[in-house]
Amino acid sequence: MKKLCRFALVLLLVSLCIGNNRSVGSAGNDRQIDLAREIRATVDQAGQKRELLIPVEPLDFDTDLKWDFTIIKRGLSVEKQPAYFTIEETGPRPKLLQKGSATASGSMTIPKGTQYKITIAAGEYTRLLAKTGAKVEAKLKYSEALVKYAQKDQPYLYDFEIRGPAGLEDWRWEWGANRTSDGSRVTHQFERDGKNPVVVTGKGRTSAGETTRKFYFEFEVPPLIVLNPKIDPTGGPVELTVTAQANAVVNYGQKASYLWNFGDGVELSGPEAKYTYTKPGNYLLTLTATVDQYKFQKSWLLEVAPLTVNLNKVITPTGGPVPLEVKGSVTPKVSGGPTQLRFTWTIAGETISGASFTKKITEPGEYQVVLKTSDQLHPEMAIPDEYVIIQALPPQITLTPMVSLAKGVIPLHAAFDPGVKVEGSPVDLVYYWDFGDGEISNLEKPQHVYKKPGDYQARLTVSDRLHPGNLATATIPVAVLPPELKVNASAGVTKGLIPLTVNFNAQVGITGSPCEPLYIWDFGDGTVSYEQNPVHTFRREGLQTISLEVKDRINPDNVVKTTLEIETRLPELRLTASLTPTTGPAPLTVQGQAWGEKEGASNPNLKYTWDFGDGERAEGLDQRHVYQKKGTYQVTVTVEDPELGLRKEESFKVTVK
Repeated sequence: MKKLCRFALVLLLVSLCIGNNRSVGSAGNDRQIDLAREIRATVDQAGQKRELLIPVEPLDFDTDLKWDFTIIKRGLSVEKQPAYFTIEETGPRPKLLQKGSATASGSMTIPKGTQYKITIAAGEYTRLLAKTGAKVEAKLKYSEALVKYAQKDQPYLYDFEIRGPAGLEDWRWEWGANRTSDGSRVTHQFERDGKNPVVVTGKGRTSAGETTRKFYFEFEVPPLIVLNPKIDPTGGPVELTVTAQANAVVNYGQKASYLWNFGDGVELSGPEAKYTYTKPGNYLLTLTATVDQYKFQKSWLLEVAPLTVNLNKVITPTGGPVPLEVKGSVTPKVSGGPTQLRFTWTIAGETISGASFTKKITEPGEYQVVLKTSDQLHPEMAIPDEYVIIQALPPQITLTPMVSLAKGVIPLHAAFDPGVKVEGSPVDLVYYWDFGDGEISNLEKPQHVYKKPGDYQARLTVSDRLHPGNLATATIPVAVLPPELKVNASAGVTKGLIPLTVNFNAQVGITGSPCEPLYIWDFGDGTVSYEQNPVHTFRREGLQTISLEVKDRINPDNVVKTTLEIETRLPELRLTASLTPTTGPAPLTVQGQAWGEKEGASNPNLKYTWDFGDGERAEGLDQRHVYQKKGTYQVTVTVEDPELGLRKEESFKVTVK
């Protein structure tokens, strides 16, 4: 049931749209304004069709029809009756003018007094089990009324004529402000230019019966005069010449007169004018254009600046040692004019006229240059004075002192040069050298001997007798060193057996004088020597480091050091021993012999000890001993060096039966 109701509720959609009439007109020869009407219609149900007559009412003029048909099938599957549109002539013998089943657009002219029939049909299509139609839209636009107009030869005056639907004969024009005109042809004078709304009402009998129709449009009334003036320039310095042009277009066949008021009491007439301002100030330039009884005005504010003068002054140099030649010049840049400039320079009590000057200054001091400028054509114009200070200096003394030897050992012989450079003249130079060690010199290039070591600052002062207070100072460092010591230490031997007696030797090279060397030997075993070439006996085993320090008794800080290495070791002790016999019956007499050797000694002082293992002991090289009792005895013979503590032993086994 719901499904049947949904298909039963089929609505016929016919949309009829009438557009507002809008047109803009302009003056000139006969022209026209089309008052258009737009009609829209839509069908979209199965089998739905719509017929329209265009124009809605016959017109008493030919009208152009613009048509636009849109057919949207929306993916329909089975076509039973196609959607379409047609345009036909009406009358006893209708004629098909246009037919289509797809979207299309175009235009045609409908003759006066006739109507065309427009048909749109949705067709019939099947989609699933439902019937539907395509969506067909018609957009139709044509001129329903025509307004012709012509500009007259008086301001804002026009002739109008309207033609519209056939049968409308009683026409009324409404111009606003309760002003009206009657008839299809009227003449009207507007009060102003610009856009003016117009309403035209037509009454009469048409094909639809007694009818009243209203048409609306805006009419563009051109101005009586179009001013596009050009003022050049609108500002600048005096004397400022301004050119003014009206550049006007006058309508309605009229003529205009022009009056220029330049704001200073001067008035000139004509479409163009030229005027020169001679005084600075702000002026209101006004143009008055008169057409018939109408007046039009435009104004401009002109800024007339005072005349300006940029002197572009150059004075060189502005300082330096005497004699100083100073030059000055101007390259004036004038904004405005014309001018006739005069320049006067004042320097060191002298006045010089002209655009440039040269002045030689011979005495040191501070001088002021004054530039005065005047304009002979504009004597009332004040041009500021310009000032420059010149610093004339005494001759400039520059020192770059040099020394022949800036670093060395005493006695240091140094030759000095002031390296003096003088800019300017004249001068009478005095030299004063302070060598920093209490000695001085007034020579230009002195020589000096430094006798004590130290860091000195030799100071030079050069003064000018002709210009008191004009002096220069400079310092130069001098490093004076004590005598230079170079030591070379040597040893008679560098390795051996203890006790090892070594002869040492010290050779010292001395550069400079005076110098008294002091020798300090440290043998590393707690003993020292102050001899230059000492002799020392080493009694410890190992690597011995020996240091030698040499000092200058006159300059205790002047010290050099060096080291030596001596390697010592203990001698080897060798023992040769025999014991016979080593077995036999008691009493058993044994004879022992021993011989010791010490490395590096030809006749060493050695001690021999025999231990016979039975409680008896004996000392000496060779020994005889008798065993009274049977048994096994351990016999040990030992050799010793009492001085070095060296020891060597050998053992024998004696069996007494």
